[in-house]
Amino acid sequence: MRKFRKLFKRKFINYIAIAISALTLIAFIYQTSVISEQQHMSVYPHLMLNNEKGGSLNYAYSLTNKGVGPAIIEKVRISDGSGRFYDDLGLYLMDTIPEKYHSDLLISNITNGQLISPGEKLELISLNNDPEEIEMSKADTLVKVAPIILSNKIYSLLNSENFLMEIEYKSVYDTKWRITNTTKSPEEL
Repeated sequence: MRKFRKLFKRKFINYIAIAISALTLIAFIYQTSVISEQQHMSVYPHLMLNNEKGGSLNYAYSLTNKGVGPAIIEKVRISDGSGRFYDDLGLYLMDTIPEKYHSDLLISNITNGQLISPGEKLELISLNNDPEEIEMSKADTLVKVAPIILSNKIYSLLNSENFLMEIEYKSVYDTKWRITNTTKSPEEL
């Protein structure tokens, strides 16, 4: 009987040691997945499209990375409800607004593979307002009114119900998202 108890104690201790080892392995696997998720979130890019200073001489339409990691642009797609599609906002505006305003625009292109760093703001569209020209033309109301008209025209175009701009991008870990001019936050793909 004593021998049996001794053998039972040894087996019981062995089983407890195996159970503890299995629980340690499960905890290690869980901890590794949490660390991996944390590592992915530490490079999370968060792009936003913004209208800035609408109705003024300083109007701009910008793309900002509010995340903590870089965003790599995968695809840009613009449609205006007419069945035409563009991959560049500048081309869309050149086709849409009168030619006499083309020289009044400063346009930054977004290209596939382009990297937007954390905290970086890219003004996609802004008005070409030379401070010296504005100062010289303060007396001339026609010169001051034209940029405001252009600012309002661009704002109306970029905020119309028919206008849709989609940007697909990824993180350095190939997690992909999509933003549009109509959504507040990125959608994971």
